[in-house]
Amino acid sequence: MNINEFISNLRATTDALIQSIEQTTLIASNDAIALLQQRVQETGIDANGNAFEDYTPAYKKSKTKKGKYSGHVDLTVSGEMWRSIGITEERGENGIYTAVIGGRDENTKDLIKYNSDHRNFMILSESEIKTITDIYEENITNDFVKILFR
Repeated sequence: MNINEFISNLRATTDALIQSIEQTTLIASNDAIALLQQRVQETGIDANGNAFEDYTPAYKKSKTKKGKYSGHVDLTVSGEMWRSIGITEERGENGIYTAVIGGRDENTKDLIKYNSDHRNFMILSESEIKTITDIYEENITNDFVKILFR
């Protein structure tokens, strides 16, 4: 192999590694959203293990009357807010890839802001972070091995 072939192979390897990191970040981010939603909807517990601040009495009564009260704060009426939470920005620089999670429309951004003022729900718990890290650390390692030793 000459130097030009070596450089070409090195660039291809670097590109493949970056693509793997980008794809893994996007998949992990969507899994993080799913874990967050599951915890909030099923338990009404924040990232620290505490119950969310209760709904106002009037809102709780209205939600109960509509058959939408689950017995705890689940931040769900129609489910539209949860469906509209997703990756709103992707950026990569110097080998670091970031996916920003938030509301993908103005209504959802407003709902996130309002709910976050009363209940800081857009934070993963330590166990959720560990779950995501354990899964995707292994995936990235396996991808690196495949790419580097192809």
